[in-house]
Amino acid sequence: MKNITKVLLSIFASAVLTVSAYAGSVDVSGSAVASYRIDSSDSASGANDSGKGLGISNELTFSASGELDNGMSWSYATELDSGAETTSGAGIDDTQIKVTTDFGTIGIMVSEGSLRTAAYGWDVTANGAGSDNGAGGSGLWGTELSGWNNLQYHLPDGILPLGGTFKIGQSVQADTSINSKNAGGAGRTLGITDGAAGTDPAFVTDKVTQTAVSIAPIDGLTLGADYMSVGGMPKDAEQEPEEGHWYAKYAIGSVSIGYGKGYLAHGISNDAGDKIENTLNTSMGIGFAVNDALTISFSDEKSTREFATSATAEVELGVESIQAAYTMGGLTLSVWMDDIENSGYTADKDEKEFTVNAAFAF
Repeated sequence: MKNITKVLLSIFASAVLTVSAYAGSVDVSGSAVASYRIDSSDSASGANDSGKGLGISNELTFSASGELDNGMSWSYATELDSGAETTSGAGIDDTQIKVTTDFGTIGIMVSEGSLRTAAYGWDVTANGAGSDNGAGGSGLWGTELSGWNNLQYHLPDGILPLGGTFKIGQSVQADTSINSKNAGGAGRTLGITDGAAGTDPAFVTDKVTQTAVSIAPIDGLTLGADYMSVGGMPKDAEQEPEEGHWYAKYAIGSVSIGYGKGYLAHGISNDAGDKIENTLNTSMGIGFAVNDALTISFSDEKSTREFATSATAEVELGVESIQAAYTMGGLTLSVWMDDIENSGYTADKDEKEFTVNAAFAF
């Protein structure tokens, strides 16, 4: 994989440095989303809690593109995000540069370029899966390659049968600094501690590889899968982290349905104690376009953690979401209710989230 990375970097550098570029165009787009949310929770311990929140999230995207005098094309995009969590270039997030040739596309991604497409490939909801549009019950739904600065290669469109696509990404930088000279030199913490979700570092690594494939064998049907492997664990580790997802999505007329499965194997350094070994996720959704402006949907997601021994009982986390969205040109009004069972994999800890959004696109 290191040799592949070097080759791709060499091709990218040659394309950018050895030819001149025609004048490109620059575009600016953005969004502003006003949200009002009501949360409530109930647990077996009798601890009831509720809260209300009002806020605005916004971002601006600057994009540019052009052609090189050898026929290759290039593109650049970066976001100015009020919620960006970067170590440098405050507010700058999700930056990428791509060069497209007859042999495919090569891209350099900073805090961008997730190939975990299959994790939510099933999603046909009006405003995003319940696990992805709010608290999500603190479930373990997968790891993003965008957590590491990475280099990617995408096969050209139309080269594979059945409308197939293939993408691969490899982390090549230690952190998510915007400018490489700000990189600290230490691998990014994966955030999984001996088979349990956490913020304490179990190990650090920049050895992350992710691939994603999809096909469209018949009209309306899309099938896809992705796989991520993570290196850097001690040589005597019991289990190295890896994960994979697959999905099927079918649309006919005004109706769309989706189904997906996910498997996460957690990093385990030794066999001491009863640790989380795997997490299994199952998701489904159905959406209905009432007309060109109004869409309604329902989704159901389940997540179960498996332990190394039977000492700890398995708890299934569930997220059900009912949604509706109405579009009026550059404004989309949406409302949804998320019903979460066993939040955080804690038995009898239930939550409800009710959200109203007004999203402006410009």
